[in-house]
Amino acid sequence: MTVAALVPVGLSALLGLLAGLTVIGYGMVRFGRSVDGQWSVTHVQVILWTGVILGSYLALSLSVGAFLSDIPTNTLVLVGIASGTLALTSITNGVQNKTKWVQSSGNAAAATSGTLPKPFMGGFLATEKLSHGPSLVKVQMFAWNVVAILLFVTFVSSNLYSGTYSLPDIGATLSTIIGISNGVHVAAKPLDK
Repeated sequence: MTVAALVPVGLSALLGLLAGLTVIGYGMVRFGRSVDGQWSVTHVQVILWTGVILGSYLALSLSVGAFLSDIPTNTLVLVGIASGTLALTSITNGVQNKTKWVQSSGNAAAATSGTLPKPFMGGFLATEKLSHGPSLVKVQMFAWNVVAILLFVTFVSSNLYSGTYSLPDIGATLSTIIGISNGVHVAAKPLDK
């Protein structure tokens, strides 16, 4: 919908940006790490999408002076993919951690000689087996999410400054690519451990 902006575009963009960054910052501090204390690519993905979409929604809603009623299907699909990936990897991690605990509960801990290498990027994009090396599955999944987020923010900015106050449709192709990359991540997780 194209209308005259109620709140100046620059102010609404700034408020949306601040809201999105606040959600992202709080989310990273509070929820960015998994139970083992390492950064989780799936947690970060959900936090980033939540902050970006919420900030964009706020900026566009402030400009039009009303809550947007139309959220494109592919935007909802992106949120669903991120949330579904987090849910499935959490379930997988829970099952694997329980299995690992049952297998090691009767055994004494083996002493290791030497020091272990530091995890790749703090464990964020590392493989589960060899934490000092990158996981290509995680890297490609995160890279596609970064591409999609940059495109989404670019489209929101374009809509905001052109006077078209609606959330953009990221497109079925990019949604499908992200869905496939997240699906591969979920499927590979048990094999990676």
